[in-house]
Amino acid sequence: MIRLVVMDTIKEALTVTGAVCTPVMAAVLAVGLIVAVFQAATQINEQSLSLIPKLVIIFFIVMFMGSYLLDTLESFFKEILIMLPTLVQ
Repeated sequence: MIRLVVMDTIKEALTVTGAVCTPVMAAVLAVGLIVAVFQAATQINEQSLSLIPKLVIIFFIVMFMGSYLLDTLESFFKEILIMLPTLVQ
């Protein structure tokens, strides 16, 4: 019984991790691809040109989606705290 609870908790942890990380990673991937194509087309190899847009997009995503991301993490953490007594037994 405990094994099933632990496996379900791990599955949900991976799902929450994916839900929280996917928007940020997808946006950074898209911006990185656009900047790489721009750098290849113009033959500009400046490191700050690839870093600054990624930092800006991370800032905007956290600013606009931060409440959703924190709500998702908070609800998962509350579920873990509620299930903690059953896991300890």
